[in-house]
Amino acid sequence: MFWGSALQNNMHIQVEKILEINRRFSEQVGIEALRPEAKILFTLKTKGSLSVKEAMILSGLSYRGFYIVLARLANSGWITMEADLKDRRVKRILLADQSFGDYPLRVNVLPTAAD
Repeated sequence: MFWGSALQNNMHIQVEKILEINRRFSEQVGIEALRPEAKILFTLKTKGSLSVKEAMILSGLSYRGFYIVLARLANSGWITMEADLKDRRVKRILLADQSFGDYPLRVNVLPTAAD
Protein backbone atom coordinates (compact mmCIF):
# COMPACT_ATOMS: atom_id res chain seq x y z
CA MET A 1 0.00 0.00 0.00
CA PHE A 2 2.80 2.41 0.86
CA TRP A 3 4.55 1.97 -2.49
CA GLY A 4 1.33 2.53 -4.42
CA SER A 5 0.73 5.73 -2.49
CA ALA A 6 4.31 6.93 -3.01
CA LEU A 7 4.13 6.21 -6.75
CA GLN A 8 0.82 8.05 -7.05
CA ASN A 9 2.27 11.02 -5.18
CA ASN A 10 5.34 11.03 -7.48
CA MET A 11 3.09 10.95 -10.55
CA HIS A 12 1.05 13.84 -9.14
CA ILE A 13 4.23 15.90 -8.66
CA GLN A 14 5.47 15.08 -12.17
CA VAL A 15 2.13 16.09 -13.71
CA GLU A 16 2.15 19.39 -11.80
CA LYS A 17 5.66 20.06 -13.13
CA ILE A 18 4.53 19.44 -16.70
CA LEU A 19 1.57 21.78 -16.31
CA GLU A 20 3.79 24.46 -14.76
CA ILE A 21 6.31 24.23 -17.61
CA ASN A 22 3.48 24.53 -20.11
CA ARG A 23 2.14 27.62 -18.31
CA ARG A 24 5.57 29.27 -18.25
CA PHE A 25 6.23 28.41 -21.88
CA SER A 26 2.88 29.90 -22.85
CA GLU A 27 3.60 33.11 -20.94
CA GLN A 28 7.08 33.52 -22.40
CA VAL A 29 6.59 32.34 -25.98
CA GLY A 30 2.89 32.91 -26.48
CA ILE A 31 1.96 29.38 -27.55
CA GLU A 32 1.03 26.23 -25.66
CA ALA A 33 3.55 23.39 -25.51
CA LEU A 34 0.87 20.81 -24.68
CA ARG A 35 -1.96 19.68 -26.89
CA PRO A 36 -5.44 20.29 -25.44
CA GLU A 37 -5.89 16.55 -24.86
CA ALA A 38 -2.75 16.41 -22.72
CA LYS A 39 -3.71 19.50 -20.71
CA ILE A 40 -7.12 18.02 -19.97
CA LEU A 41 -5.73 14.60 -19.00
CA PHE A 42 -2.95 16.00 -16.84
CA THR A 43 -5.31 18.40 -15.10
CA LEU A 44 -7.78 15.58 -14.45
CA LYS A 45 -4.93 13.57 -12.96
CA THR A 46 -4.21 16.33 -10.45
CA LYS A 47 -7.74 17.60 -9.74
CA GLY A 48 -9.78 14.41 -10.07
CA SER A 49 -12.57 15.91 -12.16
CA LEU A 50 -13.53 18.98 -14.14
CA SER A 51 -16.85 20.34 -15.27
CA VAL A 52 -17.27 20.46 -19.03
CA LYS A 53 -17.14 24.26 -18.81
CA GLU A 54 -13.89 24.21 -16.80
CA ALA A 55 -12.30 21.79 -19.28
CA MET A 56 -13.43 23.88 -22.25
CA ILE A 57 -11.88 27.02 -20.78
CA LEU A 58 -8.68 25.11 -19.92
CA SER A 59 -8.40 23.73 -23.45
CA GLY A 60 -8.64 27.14 -25.10
CA LEU A 61 -10.58 25.59 -27.97
CA SER A 62 -13.77 26.66 -29.67
CA TYR A 63 -17.00 24.93 -28.67
CA ARG A 64 -16.89 22.62 -31.69
CA GLY A 65 -13.16 21.93 -31.38
CA PHE A 66 -13.50 21.13 -27.70
CA TYR A 67 -16.28 18.60 -28.26
CA ILE A 68 -14.21 16.90 -30.97
CA VAL A 69 -11.34 16.52 -28.47
CA LEU A 70 -13.74 15.38 -25.75
CA ALA A 71 -15.26 12.73 -28.05
CA ARG A 72 -11.78 11.52 -29.04
CA LEU A 73 -10.75 11.12 -25.39
CA ALA A 74 -14.00 9.36 -24.49
CA ASN A 75 -13.89 7.03 -27.51
CA SER A 76 -10.28 6.14 -26.69
CA GLY A 77 -11.28 5.18 -23.16
CA TRP A 78 -9.31 7.92 -21.39
CA ILE A 79 -12.26 9.76 -19.82
CA THR A 80 -15.81 9.22 -18.65
CA MET A 81 -18.55 11.73 -18.00
CA GLU A 82 -21.19 11.80 -15.28
CA ALA A 83 -23.69 14.20 -13.80
CA ASP A 84 -22.44 16.40 -10.96
CA LEU A 85 -23.72 15.21 -7.57
CA LYS A 86 -24.65 18.72 -6.42
CA ASP A 87 -26.03 20.11 -9.69
CA ARG A 88 -27.44 17.55 -12.13
CA ARG A 89 -27.30 20.09 -14.95
CA VAL A 90 -23.51 20.05 -14.78
CA LYS A 91 -21.57 17.25 -16.48
CA ARG A 92 -18.24 16.29 -14.91
CA ILE A 93 -15.31 14.77 -16.76
CA LEU A 94 -13.25 12.13 -14.96
CA LEU A 95 -10.32 9.95 -15.88
CA ALA A 96 -11.42 6.44 -16.77
CA ASP A 97 -10.32 3.83 -14.25
CA GLN A 98 -7.52 2.52 -16.45
CA SER A 99 -6.17 5.95 -17.44
CA PHE A 100 -2.49 6.33 -16.51
CA GLY A 101 -2.73 2.97 -14.72
CA ASP A 102 -0.39 1.24 -17.16
CA TYR A 103 1.71 4.34 -17.79
CA PRO A 104 4.07 5.11 -14.93
CA LEU A 105 4.83 8.75 -15.47
CA ARG A 106 8.48 9.44 -14.76
CA VAL A 107 9.51 12.52 -16.66
CA ASN A 108 12.54 14.46 -15.51
CA VAL A 109 11.42 17.86 -16.69
CA LEU A 110 12.89 19.85 -13.82
CA PRO A 111 16.06 19.06 -11.91
CA THR A 112 15.56 17.51 -8.51
CA ALA A 113 17.94 17.15 -5.58
CA ALA A 114 18.75 13.63 -6.79
CA ASP A 115 19.70 14.81 -10.31
